[in-house]
Amino acid sequence: MLLKMAQRITQLPYEAIPAAQATMSRALVEQGNEAMGLPNVGRPNSTDDGDFTKLAANPQGMRNMQQKNQEYQQNAITGASGLAAQNLGMVRNDLTEQSQAEYKDQTYLNNFVANVIHERIPGGGEAVAEMANPDLFHKRMKEVEFSRLMNQVRAT
Repeated sequence: MLLKMAQRITQLPYEAIPAAQATMSRALVEQGNEAMGLPNVGRPNSTDDGDFTKLAANPQGMRNMQQKNQEYQQNAITGASGLAAQNLGMVRNDLTEQSQAEYKDQTYLNNFVANVIHERIPGGGEAVAEMANPDLFHKRMKEVEFSRLMNQVRAT
C-alpha cells in the first residue's frame, strides 16, 4: 500500500520573492516561454493596499458611499425638472384662480345690470329676456354692427 504524505504549500517569505521572480523569469526566457512570467513582483494580501484583495477588509462602506453620491447626483438632476414642473403648476393654478374670480365678478355684474334694467326701464325685462335668447341676440348684434357701419359711412 502506497501512502502519500500531505504536502504543505507555503508562501515564500516576502524578502525571497524578488529573487524567486528573477530566477523564474530567467528560466522562462531560456525555455522560450517569456510571456508566461509575471510582469511584477507581486505582494501578499497582508501588505496589499487595496480593499478588494484583502479578505478581512469590508468594501461595503465604499459601496455605500458610492451609492449615496449617485443618489445625490440623480436627485439633483431630477429635482431641477421636478421643481420647474411644480412652479409651472403653481402658475397654472394662479391663472385658473384669477380667471375664476374674474368670471364670478363678471357674472355678478351681468346679473346686477340685468336686474337694474328690469326694475328701472319700462319694457326692460323683455329686452333682457330677448338678449338671453341666442337667435334674437345674434340678430340684434348684427343690427348694432350695421348701425355702426352706417354711422361711420355718414361721418366720412
